[in-house]
Amino acid sequence: MARILTDRQVVLAKYNGSPAADDVVTVSEWSSLSPKVKTTEVKELGRGLGSTTNYAIADWTTVEGTITALLRGGLPPKLAEMYKICGLVEEDDTDSNGNITASHFYPADTPVTAGNLIVYQDGLKRIISGVAGSLKISFAIGEPAKASFDIKGFTDAEPVAEDNPAVTLDSNQIFITESISAVTIGGDSFEVESVDFDMGVDIKEIYAIGAKEYQITDYKPTLNIKAYSDKTNQSHWTDIKNGNIKAVSIVLTNAAGNKFTFTANACKITDISEADNSGNIEDTRTYLLEKDANGKNFEITYE
Repeated sequence: MARILTDRQVVLAKYNGSPAADDVVTVSEWSSLSPKVKTTEVKELGRGLGSTTNYAIADWTTVEGTITALLRGGLPPKLAEMYKICGLVEEDDTDSNGNITASHFYPADTPVTAGNLIVYQDGLKRIISGVAGSLKISFAIGEPAKASFDIKGFTDAEPVAEDNPAVTLDSNQIFITESISAVTIGGDSFEVESVDFDMGVDIKEIYAIGAKEYQITDYKPTLNIKAYSDKTNQSHWTDIKNGNIKAVSIVLTNAAGNKFTFTANACKITDISEADNSGNIEDTRTYLLEKDANGKNFEITYE
């Protein structure tokens, strides 16, 4: 018996194209991407009791799972293809020599083309097509910032035996959420413990004659910000009462001097909860990220 090792996983991703070895995603956790074959039951009269029969629709085999990666520097970042699979548009700034100086990612206004994945698992290859995803980012103090991509796609039931390809993993410096990182709400700073972003993508399955893919039909991005409550600044209660709009900015830098910025300029509080944290009151604020004057719910920038 040859057991399959979880740490021998290689993920390749390409938006609107077929991925190659250069399109590797440097994952930080093993991704369970097991297929699910569609089955149906049939019962015909006249065959007696207990005559229900099950049929498999092999062509209708889907995959759902989460691909997790650490945020790292790089222009453009190696996660660019995964961002685009989750419905983000990439826009790069260049200098006079054509070198990229900044990469921007923000949500598309219209449905985007599906992506493709190739996942190798210790010598077994699985092709996943018609892929769409939803992005989540976790910023927890003292930990690397982490992106999670909840993906859906179509595949074949059986993997193909093929050796893992030789790939070059991302060697750019990681972004760590430290006490010197900057998180501001309406220009004010707080003692923040964690921020969780959820793009809230609405993904619909399309299975029809001549079409087999997942489609992004909408998104509802939210932020959960957990921070120590400030006795001198309780304006969040006024904000939720009056529906005030606030800008939220998250800025991280890494050891190489790269900068990661998350900005959302039209955030509205939808919920506030309080809890005891070692004798201190801590509040968790949930923000809905609405479109700003430029039509963007949020923007991610690498510099």
